[in-house]
Amino acid sequence: NKPMLIDFGATWCGWCKKLEKEVFPTSDFISVAQKFVCIKVDADARPDLTKKYRVNGYPTAVMLDSSGRELHRIVGYKPAADYVAELRKALPSG
Repeated sequence: NKPMLIDFGATWCGWCKKLEKEVFPTSDFISVAQKFVCIKVDADARPDLTKKYRVNGYPTAVMLDSSGRELHRIVGYKPAADYVAELRKALPSG
């Protein structure tokens, strides 16, 4: 019964690599990410999911509630503090 965080990226995406290197390892991100079921999607390998969730650029994070309804999305790279603040918007507690 957790919300989902689906991270869409591609192996050739420089901003995706920057996000993985500079944002995902931070303690703030890890703390908030534990409140989600986190799923990483290689957009080139799963064009069906990219289309289903209307992803047009990378990186894109789509947050869904436990029933699959979209709560929020983050398009593009953001520094860690901004990214974590965006993730918190998808959580019931804010």
